[in-house]
Amino acid sequence: NMKYILLYSIILLLIILSPTYAYKTMEFVSEFGGKGEALGKFSDKTRIAFDKSGNVYILDQENLCIQKLDKEGKPILEIKSSEEFLLMDPKDIAVDDKQNIYVVDWKSVHVEGTESPKVFNYGICVHKFTEKGKFVASYTLENLAKKAVERERAVPAIDTDGNFALLIAPKDQDRKLYISTDADGNIYILNG
Repeated sequence: NMKYILLYSIILLLIILSPTYAYKTMEFVSEFGGKGEALGKFSDKTRIAFDKSGNVYILDQENLCIQKLDKEGKPILEIKSSEEFLLMDPKDIAVDDKQNIYVVDWKSVHVEGTESPKVFNYGICVHKFTEKGKFVASYTLENLAKKAVERERAVPAIDTDGNFALLIAPKDQDRKLYISTDADGNIYILNG
């Protein structure tokens, strides 16, 4: 047992010292970007991902856009909301091996059979884009169009036609969401 205690102590010591040593050996390489709304500029609320070619993907959570930059920080493309999709409250970004871009966000969906007023459920979704920034689809984690309406959480809203509507917001809408992909093309969402 003493042998195992000594082994665990050495491992613990290495774990504690390794970040300290790594910090001392870090070397500054370059910087790019800056605060702003223009291409190549960002707000102070961002999430970052990288692809296997070294490109940098910046999800700007305040300016509601996605920017793809090369290794030197030169802008390659920018993705903003369009008629096809809407960045509402994006939380995280990931890039798969084929350089498809995924953003975990929130989406409102009209509940089937509700009119005057229309009722919309608000839930987690994933937006998918090609490596060129073309929108592919938005996937909700549950069928929001058929999800039960919890009217006690309804708040007034305006639908896309400018009419009064109700929005059913989740209890914990401010929670953190993270997204990742693996080599097999699977998408993982951590709902923290």
